[in-house]
Amino acid sequence: MPGLRRLKASLRELAASILYRSGILGLLADRRLRGRAVVLMYHRVIPRGEMADCPSHAGIIVSAESFKKQMEWLSSRFECLSLDAFMSRLAGERPFERRCCLVTFDDGWRDNYVHAYPVLRSCSIPAAIFLAAGLIGSRRRFWQELDKILGDAKQIDKKLREYGALLI
Repeated sequence: MPGLRRLKASLRELAASILYRSGILGLLADRRLRGRAVVLMYHRVIPRGEMADCPSHAGIIVSAESFKKQMEWLSSRFECLSLDAFMSRLAGERPFERRCCLVTFDDGWRDNYVHAYPVLRSCSIPAAIFLAAGLIGSRRRFWQELDKILGDAKQIDKKLREYGALLI
């Protein structure tokens, strides 16, 4: 079975490459996105070397290096809208043209300003940041961080128990 899975994956990759290089994928995207917009939601943007130390769940983190590549690609292929422009088009004041998008950030982490903002500025991409105003200036943590911290504590407890069992 592993050989069959590899073959299927290779065939999918080949098909995607052909669609992309032939321009068909772009035409399909234009057709599919006509009159619509893509909303991209980010949480954390952390340099690759600092990701292991970040207490947030890996599912809400993108590396700063990957984020830069994504924004460069996005700015070359989409009309990146401000929140106001997006909302006015959503209200029907003006239609979504070909390949429109909105970039958003949830929670307003410090790294959004430190790592994401310089990239957004250099790519001329507006973004909306939805702040968790009740946490500003407090020492409270997001539940996503608590989940990881508790998971880490369980791992430490498990290791200590294993070590303790060896001592007996």
